[in-house]
Amino acid sequence: MRPRHTGRDGERGTHPVLIGIGAVIILVIVVVVFLLLQKPKQVTPVAVLGTSPSASAAATPTAVHVTVAPTRAPTPVSTAPAFANFNAPHKVACNGQSVIYPHMTWSVVNATGITISIDTPGGLYDTYGTSGATDLQNDQVPFTCSKTPLEHVYFFTTKGGTGRAVTKEVTITGTP
Repeated sequence: MRPRHTGRDGERGTHPVLIGIGAVIILVIVVVVFLLLQKPKQVTPVAVLGTSPSASAAATPTAVHVTVAPTRAPTPVSTAPAFANFNAPHKVACNGQSVIYPHMTWSVVNATGITISIDTPGGLYDTYGTSGATDLQNDQVPFTCSKTPLEHVYFFTTKGGTGRAVTKEVTITGTP
């Protein structure tokens, strides 16, 4: 008959239970270190809705995920006059005519309209509304083809509103 294993000191071999406990301890240490080294993650708040007094006693609370948007400072809104849109050609064809009406468009914000001056910034030609086209107005804006050189400078300036007026300048060259 063989002698029974008693697990006392002096015997050879390792007890299987001690190996298992050691492995579990090492695993727990590795998991704790791993979790400590992780970046903190953003947690989505959860609201728990309870039951109303009229609900049955057997009802259980329901978890509802609530996403909270980050707060931002309000974007300042400008009240200064500005051109929202402006378009004008740099060249036009006179085709032997003495006067033509080039197509120039605009739209402004925070203003009551615009003024148009031709060849001098203060040389007012006329006033117009907040949007339009120079060749579609009752008072069309001319380009004189009989002047040499065939070049004119147009100044579109906002009027009204609060703040400093804004001017867009365009030079148009004509071909005979």
